[in-house]
Amino acid sequence: MAVLLSQIVGIYVWVLIARIVLTWIQVPHEHPVARVRIAAARLTDPVLIPLRGILPPLRLGAVNLDLAPLFLIVALRLLQGMLLN
Repeated sequence: MAVLLSQIVGIYVWVLIARIVLTWIQVPHEHPVARVRIAAARLTDPVLIPLRGILPPLRLGAVNLDLAPLFLIVALRLLQGMLLN
């Protein structure tokens, strides 16, 4: 059971990474990449939105750096390690 949960967490991490990378690609809404980005957002927003309320973006000059996905990836990898040990 722990191995299955660990695999699910691993897949979720990859969906999160895909979402991060796909946000850098600007395509029309009809494009298949946009559809994948929307699907990834639907899967990750329920966790990221509350986390962003706790961890506001880091302001770097004129740029805001969203640390919530990075924090979530680290937390999920720690959870994965605990599940397997």
